[in-house]
Amino acid sequence: MITITISGIVGAVAGVLADTEWQVSFLAGYAGTDFIESLYKIKIGQRLSNPKL
Repeated sequence: MITITISGIVGAVAGVLADTEWQVSFLAGYAGTDFIESLYKIKIGQRLSNPKL
């Protein structure tokens, strides 16, 4: 639910800046936040498996 909310906010900002349709902006925002969330999970997983990082 948090990801969808953040993607909506990011998509709205992108839509205002790019002046495109809200559906495209929402999709871009969702894809971007999903990518960032995945990178964060990978980094946390690496720290848990190798605490020296």
